[in-house]
Amino acid sequence: MVGFTAFSKNVKRPQEVGQLLSQLFSKFDQLVDSKGVYKVHTIGDCYVVMGYTGKVNKYRRNEQIQVEEAYRVV
Repeated sequence: MVGFTAFSKNVKRPQEVGQLLSQLFSKFDQLVDSKGVYKVHTIGDCYVVMGYTGKVNKYRRNEQIQVEEAYRVV
């Protein structure tokens, strides 16, 4: 998140940082399900997803499938 460190340093209540991340990541979790992408992990303010879910055999993933996976991530 751009500006996260500055934001977290300047909040009056540290709980605000945790609440913001919790709300944001909860929304991201909903989007992961609805968009068909795979959540790899979260660490700090970083939320990592990928389009390849393993549903299509990796040897059958042609360019079109890879583009569709990338589109879902974006």
